[in-house]
Amino acid sequence: MMRILRFTTLAALTVLLGTAVVTPPTSVAQGNDSAYTVIATVNGDQVTAGELRREMARGSGRAAALQRLTEIKVQQALFRAKGIVSDTSYAGSLRQFEQENQRRAAARSKGEPVYGPARFDEGQYFRYRFDTEVLQLKEKLAGRELPVDEKALREYYDSAGQKFFTKESPRTPLRFDVVRDRVKTQYLDESYRALVRRLARQATVQFDRGDTALIAAAPAAEGPAYAGSTTYFVDSASGSDSNNGTSESTPWQSLAKVNSTEFAPGDTIRFRAGASWNGQLSPKGSGTGAAHIAIDRYGEGAKPRINGGGNEQGAVYLLNQPYWEIRNLDVTNNRGDASRSQFVGIKVHNDSGGLLNGVLIADNTVHDVRGLQSGFYGTNGGIAVVSKMNGSRWDGVVIERNDISAVDRIGIFVGPAWQEGNPAHWQAQAHTSNVTIQDNVIDDAGGDGILNFITSQAVVQRNVVSNSGGRAHNLDSAHTDYKNTAAAGIWSAIAENTLIQYNEVYNFHARGDGQGYDIDLGSHSTYVQYNYSHNNSGGFVLLCEIEDQGVDINDARIRFNISQNDAAGVVLCLYDYPKGPDHTDIMNNTVYLGPGSTAAMMLRYSNSAAFRQAFVYNNIFYTLGNNSYLSLPATTFDYNTFYGNHHASEPGDAHKQTADPRLVRAGSGYIGRDTVDGYKLVAGSPAIGSGTDTGMLGSSDYWGNPVGSGAPSRGAYNGPGVEAPTPNLAFNAKVDSSSSVECCAFFRPKLVDGSRNSISTESAGFSSAVGNFSPHEEWITLTLPERKTFSQITLYPRNDPGAVGRGFPQNFHIQVWNGAEWLTRRTVTGAGSPTGPQTYTWGRSDFTDRIRIITAGSDGLQLTSEGYLLQLAEMEVTP
Repeated sequence: MMRILRFTTLAALTVLLGTAVVTPPTSVAQGNDSAYTVIATVNGDQVTAGELRREMARGSGRAAALQRLTEIKVQQALFRAKGIVSDTSYAGSLRQFEQENQRRAAARSKGEPVYGPARFDEGQYFRYRFDTEVLQLKEKLAGRELPVDEKALREYYDSAGQKFFTKESPRTPLRFDVVRDRVKTQYLDESYRALVRRLARQATVQFDRGDTALIAAAPAAEGPAYAGSTTYFVDSASGSDSNNGTSESTPWQSLAKVNSTEFAPGDTIRFRAGASWNGQLSPKGSGTGAAHIAIDRYGEGAKPRINGGGNEQGAVYLLNQPYWEIRNLDVTNNRGDASRSQFVGIKVHNDSGGLLNGVLIADNTVHDVRGLQSGFYGTNGGIAVVSKMNGSRWDGVVIERNDISAVDRIGIFVGPAWQEGNPAHWQAQAHTSNVTIQDNVIDDAGGDGILNFITSQAVVQRNVVSNSGGRAHNLDSAHTDYKNTAAAGIWSAIAENTLIQYNEVYNFHARGDGQGYDIDLGSHSTYVQYNYSHNNSGGFVLLCEIEDQGVDINDARIRFNISQNDAAGVVLCLYDYPKGPDHTDIMNNTVYLGPGSTAAMMLRYSNSAAFRQAFVYNNIFYTLGNNSYLSLPATTFDYNTFYGNHHASEPGDAHKQTADPRLVRAGSGYIGRDTVDGYKLVAGSPAIGSGTDTGMLGSSDYWGNPVGSGAPSRGAYNGPGVEAPTPNLAFNAKVDSSSSVECCAFFRPKLVDGSRNSISTESAGFSSAVGNFSPHEEWITLTLPERKTFSQITLYPRNDPGAVGRGFPQNFHIQVWNGAEWLTRRTVTGAGSPTGPQTYTWGRSDFTDRIRIITAGSDGLQLTSEGYLLQLAEMEVTP
């Protein structure tokens, strides 16, 4: 189905497009600088030779640069028409560029911090300013020239294929109301791009020689702009390097042939599905903005495999090559033994290339990369897009829909090729810009999940990082001089304008740090929102900076997130709250710490008080354990709900609520961002509409419900109150069993404590006795507080790292007690090792207070390394 994008008629928009006159600075007008030579006009707006050179410096030829300039000019006309800027001339841009660099030089001479590059080059400054103006223009066009109504959003949602589907198999569509905010954002982005392309196609372009032409500004994804582009085919089994490689019947065979070829803009290299190659894939050539070079697959079957065999550049490696796409590969990189070195799966490297553009890495599987476990991010991990710290950087990096597992050290990294100098030096480096890291799944990264370091305008969204961080503390014998044993799930450092949203991080178990999310040193305007964090060993979120280095965190906002059973809430490093002038805001989060938890809701590594200002508003702190708070004398707490057990360190709050906020089912979140409806508010909740509008809450809550100008609710939910939940009759029931383990986070009461996850450090659930390697029978009986009517039971398997589905009963009966005997209501066979909850119903309702599961026959139990076991994370009984 075609995507539905609506905008007003072109005629209505073109009346907005005026003209601009180039007036060089006086010093230039008196001379004869060829940069100001007018080479063309776009709807009357002048295009200079300097602008053409600037765009060609991004790595494209003259035709592609003119295409891009046409799009730039029609947007600049809209900037003027909408009152965003008054002067879009090349001379005006250079004046502002010079003034900004003078300001930065003056600030450095006074010892004041300078954020971003110490000195912009012309291309950097233009892109920085232009991108900001585009964002302002989108806001002004939304609603009129780019109408946004519910019908348009629904049509776009229906036409978007699997863009709004779950990531877990089987993939199912996410409800519109859950993803409405995402739908709106992507709809506006695509509508805006379509509008710009159409205006550019209709633009009248007058060249200096006097003739008129129409330049079609179609996106690169719609096809190469260069005639004669070639598709090459490679088959390791039936190919031959003596073939021409240009058809499926005459493919090349080897990586050596591919690596020795200089590919042209618009070319595509396709590897046969199901085939494999040993060695490094490192083709040559550069694409353009209008015609990328692509690596992809052809045929049916598994993704083509590139086994790097322990290549220290990377199994797939590009060097100083802009405008490439790497898709649909299966990549691994190790020596085939236990040894380690600096290995990366896919690496794209800008080594002294200045500004390079256009990296797309999508739909790959990267696994078994045995890098150094505590080594540097840019040389050890799954995917790395890196630049040398000498003014080199990338613009336009997209890393999406990759599946990454069993890699060391990191899953995805965008930043420097190697870390040199001190934090002030890092801050002064050219920042890789316009970075998008989205829809990736990372499991079992030995250290960090995702890091953007020395970047600007980064969006990190809809990623899942799980079961990671557990190896970063290992100092490898073959180590370089870089060692860092701390790790976090998703984080940013030395970054301008980073948006971390719609992600999930769970079971992260680093010994140093270990939080799900981290706003680290030198991060400016970093917003952590709409994320789900659970069962992470270091806590929910870390704020960590190095003081007095000119790299203070500024404008950090943590809002509308859900944290469940993390080992802490908000964590500070050794230093205080960030001292940047725009203090940290922690708003509308729901943080749950279950029974038996000793996690601190707020803590500092030094265990000392924090004396700087921060603002903590509209949160729900739901504490059922012994959960303390850091001493925060200068932090403003207001309009928060503190429910459950009240530690003596609980802070004061002028509008504190302590009444039950009436969450649907606190603590019931499972694996998946869409499993947390238990944190919505039941109708009549005192948290509904009782918060305060801070002016910084954004546009929506965790579920996509709008956040308006009125009083918001407390916590991560801002929708209308929902119906009271179907009760879990098994909650805190009496548990009896044929045998059990009563230690090490396994206890019979943990089977019915409301925690659906098996948390190895707190509530692993139930386990029968270990050590019996003979087939035998096991049973579990639940006795409810009183007789109830029910006909459904749900069993939650273990889901802790390395034990997913372990001990789940294979063949068993579900029985109820009728007062005299056990009656079998359901018999289950061949249950396997499920990864998610299993619900069993029967055709009648029973009125009783006892239910049990009992294994059947000699093959009723799983055989594990600890014997035949019956293990479950949780049992629930519902009517």
